[in-house]
Amino acid sequence: MEAQRLVPEAGPEAGVIDLPKDKRGDFRRLAQRRVSAALETIRKIENLSNRANYEYAEDEVERIFSTLRAALADCERRFKPGASRKREFTL
Repeated sequence: MEAQRLVPEAGPEAGVIDLPKDKRGDFRRLAQRRVSAALETIRKIENLSNRANYEYAEDEVERIFSTLRAALADCERRFKPGASRKREFTL
């Protein structure tokens, strides 16, 4: 198990403390932060549906959602054994 080094924040610096790396805790902390950020970004995409502010064609909307569905499917596959690939989006 890897160890990470931590310098105490309060009081006189007493030295460096070795702590075991908490991979499970790191995963949970980062997953919560990143999924929350993704959901916020999706809400911003949802705001594009306001026709009072934006003009768009239905085929553009379909391209947005097919790209998002494909990216989410790729992301899900990464949690299973297999190859990864990057995606980009353009209108």
